[in-house]
Amino acid sequence: MVLFLVFIALLIAGYYGVKSLANPAYALALYMVMYPMEQLLQAGFQFFIQFNWLVNFLPPSLAVAGLLLRMGSGRRLLVLDRLSMLCYGLYAFAALSVVWAQSMDATIVLLKFRLPYIVAGLLIMPLTINTPSDARSAFKAFVGLATPVAMALAIVPFKNRGVLIETLDTAEMGNPLAIGTFGATLAVVAMGFAFAARTQTLVRVIMVCLAFLGAYVTIRSQSRGQFITVLIGIVAVAWTVLTGASRRNVLIALTAAIALGIGVFAIKDAFLNANYEEGNASYDRWSIEYMTEEFERSRGSMSYQLLREYLEAAARNPAVLLFGLGGSYSYIVMGIYCHVVPLEVLCEYGILAFGVLSVIFVLGYQAGRAVLRKKDIDVNAKWPSAVLTALAAVHFVLMFKQGSLLSHSDFFGYLLILDRIRVLGVPSPSSASSRSVEWRFPSPQGGEVPAVLRPPSQPATI
Repeated sequence: MVLFLVFIALLIAGYYGVKSLANPAYALALYMVMYPMEQLLQAGFQFFIQFNWLVNFLPPSLAVAGLLLRMGSGRRLLVLDRLSMLCYGLYAFAALSVVWAQSMDATIVLLKFRLPYIVAGLLIMPLTINTPSDARSAFKAFVGLATPVAMALAIVPFKNRGVLIETLDTAEMGNPLAIGTFGATLAVVAMGFAFAARTQTLVRVIMVCLAFLGAYVTIRSQSRGQFITVLIGIVAVAWTVLTGASRRNVLIALTAAIALGIGVFAIKDAFLNANYEEGNASYDRWSIEYMTEEFERSRGSMSYQLLREYLEAAARNPAVLLFGLGGSYSYIVMGIYCHVVPLEVLCEYGILAFGVLSVIFVLGYQAGRAVLRKKDIDVNAKWPSAVLTALAAVHFVLMFKQGSLLSHSDFFGYLLILDRIRVLGVPSPSSASSRSVEWRFPSPQGGEVPAVLRPPSQPATI
């Protein structure tokens, strides 16, 4: 049954892969299911264990092909404003930090490993979305493709928290965090459809069922932080999709999130083995005692150690205060990231980078707010923008419980998509508060569109 569902998913992926050549937005849907699809293929076929890069290579490649094929349509290619320049600059600074890193060789290895994902998530995929209509197309394709993928993840054999991937002589566990994040994404997008104004009743029911399926997949991966983001994302998308922020809408959002949480937890023990095997011991990852103990010996102690070493080094050399200890210091000293990205940015890249990250948070919030508060925005344009905002909120929360800066390019990608919609898809003179430069492909009438700098109060294009 799992292989049948994977086969169906491959057929749907092939269909949208072809369509992405005409509309690059569909490539974003393929990118959003890339990680769980990779694990399912590795669980069923030895070929994809050896050539796992194939699955990760296709979505950005199709996006680039689609963008190149639309070169004559006048489609805008790149938006350069404060938010995008700061995002690109932050990652460029992180790459530059190899110069003063604790171990240049180890830092370069980690950077090279993450580089393809950074290029895809930060540079390529945001270019596929210009308008809420593009986002709506991507989310519709995502739901169609994610449905068989999520159904397969609900029944595929697991090893502890992740997909069981068997080689000729070993049995490995797939990445549970990727599975949990995928489930959270499906739940948020499905509830976006459910809350949309013009969705038919039957479709609403189906979308709610898919949200339960996504939440179940997240629970099955025992990703506690991702499950919390499911509830946060549903509240965010409901609050913003429903007209206004009235008390009634807040209650609806909270009720939907609480009902989903209670429903999934009610069936958790009936269908799942809640215990997580670690060595020869077994733990209930959802118990308060285990979560408290794990926090103290992982996130808490690692964050404290990293901050202490940063302050001690800064006391010896004030330059460390500005530029940090160097990229991937956590990996080199502790063997893993410290789990709290803002703290990692402060300690590894210094106060300057931390300031840039803080400004990115503010500008990203303003971009989402500008899109959603557009008074004359059409209802069909509002819910895709609300889902994008909710997904950005989901990844923002995840930055405080897992990963490093290099592994969170998707968060910045969602912010850049919102920024593109603000500039290109939902123009608002009141929200154009920063200088911005845009490139568009050559005009179909011939010749390049001349370059014009944007004055502070009105948009202009290159």
